[in-house]
Amino acid sequence: MKYLLLILFAVFFKQSYAQDSSSTKKIFVRLYNSNNEKIGKGYLLYGYDSLIEIKQHAALNTFPVQQVAYIQTRRSTGHSILTGAAIGTATGVILIGISAGADTQNSEGTSASFAEALAGVAAPFVGAAIGGVAATFRKRETIIINGNTEQWKDARKKILGTN
Repeated sequence: MKYLLLILFAVFFKQSYAQDSSSTKKIFVRLYNSNNEKIGKGYLLYGYDSLIEIKQHAALNTFPVQQVAYIQTRRSTGHSILTGAAIGTATGVILIGISAGADTQNSEGTSASFAEALAGVAAPFVGAAIGGVAATFRKRETIIINGNTEQWKDARKKILGTN
C-alpha cells in the first residue's frame, strides 16, 4: 500500500510540475459577439492590437477584435455550482463508503451508518449551495469592446496589467 501511494504521488507531482507556466497571470475570459453569443472561452494570452488570443486546453484560438462585442472575466456561476456539487459528491461517496463498514447504534437507537449515509446523500446539495454562495462573491467584470481596437487595447491593459 505504501508503494502504491508513493507511485501515485510521484505521478501527480510530475504532472503538476510539467504544466505550462508560460504566462504568469492566467485570466479566464469568455468572448461574446454582438448577438450575445459566446464565440470563445479560455485563458487570455497577450494578443495583438487587432487580435485576441485565448488558450483553451492545448488549442490556441485567435479572434479579430471586430468580432468581439464584450468580454466577461472569470467563469460562470454554473461552473462554481458544479464544482461545489462535485466536491460534495466526492465527500458523500466517502461518507457512504465509511458508513457501509460500520453499524453501531448511538444512544437514540439510530445507527451511525444511517446518519453518515444521510450526510453522504445531502453532501452534493450542500456543496452546490456553497458553490452558489461563493459565486456571488466573485468579482466578474464585463468589458465592452464593440469591435473597437482602442477599447481592446485599454481592456487588455486593464485585464493583464500590461502596457
